Amino acid sequence: MAKRVLEEAKRLIAKHGDGYLGYIILFDKDTYFPQDSNLKNSLQSKNNVEIYMSEPCIEHWLLAHFQSINLSQENKCKFYEKQLKKYINQENVEHAINCYPDIGEIPKAYFVNG
Repeated sequence: MAKRVLEEAKRLIAKHGDGYLGYIILFDKDTYFPQDSNLKNSLQSKNNVEIYMSEPCIEHWLLAHFQSINLSQENKCKFYEKQLKKYINQENVEHAINCYPDIGEIPKAYFVNG
């Protein structure tokens, strides 16, 4: 999964070049494999590219849009995936979008530049 995100980012950056001020690549750490590091590093070495990985999985962060969460992340990612599925419907997703500004500093706990 991460490899596909990185490859698509590489393709888009090559296509658009300096047409944008910069590029931000965000992906889920639990889908990242060490063999993807060369691709990640080559993209990250560009001046206008920032790469962020969720820590440890994006599903836990997404739950913060629907319910109070414990930042200690003491469960496995599969647990958070299961919890998140309870909320995925149009009404709840619209509510999550409206609540996004209220989650404050929580995104900084999940996304590590690197």
